[in-house]
Amino acid sequence: MTSRNDQHLSRISTIWTQVLDAHGEDEASVRAAQTAIMDRYAPAVHRYLLKVLGDADAADEVFQQFALQFLRQAFRNADPARGRFRDYMKISVLNLVSRYRRGETGAPRPVSIEHLEDQLAVGADDGDHEEFTAVVRDAFLMRAWDRLQEMERTSGNPLYTVLKLRAQEPNAKSPALAEMLRHRVPDSKPISPDHVRKLLQRARQQFTDILVDEVSQTLRQPTHQDLLDELDELGLLRYCRGRLRPATK
Repeated sequence: MTSRNDQHLSRISTIWTQVLDAHGEDEASVRAAQTAIMDRYAPAVHRYLLKVLGDADAADEVFQQFALQFLRQAFRNADPARGRFRDYMKISVLNLVSRYRRGETGAPRPVSIEHLEDQLAVGADDGDHEEFTAVVRDAFLMRAWDRLQEMERTSGNPLYTVLKLRAQEPNAKSPALAEMLRHRVPDSKPISPDHVRKLLQRARQQFTDILVDEVSQTLRQPTHQDLLDELDELGLLRYCRGRLRPATK
């Protein structure tokens, strides 16, 4: 029998399709792919630059360099068979940060996944790497929260609200959560503690499914173990307990 995880992975379209389209020949397809990729990653890149540079003007300057680098097809050597798009992003951004710190000018070279450590400029220390991973992790979580909120808006089912309440009040009992939810949801009917528990279970399941989908889209034809490894490396696996289990031999 096909497992839920296999069914989920089989329907995933990866970000690599957009990466390749962004460096293709058809102008309309290129623009659409570039827009989709920048919309996905730009906020995380800018937050990272603000954190590591500590100056809004500096972050804006380096971010503009990153955007120009991408639009000028500096990722044309990206190969989905050799690495995750996140690795290309990290090489690009950390190199730009290091160049800025050293006061270098001129166009940076195209990004390649080969000899990864050789490409990372000497100014990129362990803290830069860790901070980049943390910002990417936060970006995935924010996208998952946004999607869950949009689902609540269109369906009327308060899964986003109940999960936010649990995150804000981790020690609250079900009766207290039911009362808080009643005040948060306009014109709602009385909500029992048992109903809150069921809503919370469904909300957690939905949040995990969204998070797994978001991460999976950045991998190339991921296996179940690939997905587990990526979630673990990003520090997101703890959000998926009970829904994703180690692959059985």
